[in-house]
Amino acid sequence: MNTLLPHGITAQAEARPDAIALAWRDERVTYETLEATSNRLARVLADAGCRRGDRIALLMPKMPAAIIGMLGALKADAIYVPLDTASPPPRLARMLESSDCRCILAAGSGSRLRSTFPLGVSGRASSTTNAAGSM
Repeated sequence: MNTLLPHGITAQAEARPDAIALAWRDERVTYETLEATSNRLARVLADAGCRRGDRIALLMPKMPAAIIGMLGALKADAIYVPLDTASPPPRLARMLESSDCRCILAAGSGSRLRSTFPLGVSGRASSTTNAAGSM
């Protein structure tokens, strides 16, 4: 049986909404919250002009917000491009330029880094969504 990741998360949210989907340090996210938050993010991305096949940069450390960003991008029929927040800003700028991302999602230390890149750094990145603010 082949199931896409977003469909599997939706099925778990319906079957076990209060079960823990993500655990990181002292943070816990239930399947219900993961489903609702990733759906909300997918709508925000669509409203920002993201379309099927567009690339979405994820500028955030490893944390639940990163998983929610990945899932939200997939639900928006987009492709996520994970960026390492430990990379030097000039390297991140080159990666953004070459990946031609439509949007940049930033959270945690990535939010501080995001301010070092002007909108449009990739030629298409026309909007920025702070994923941490939508959690």
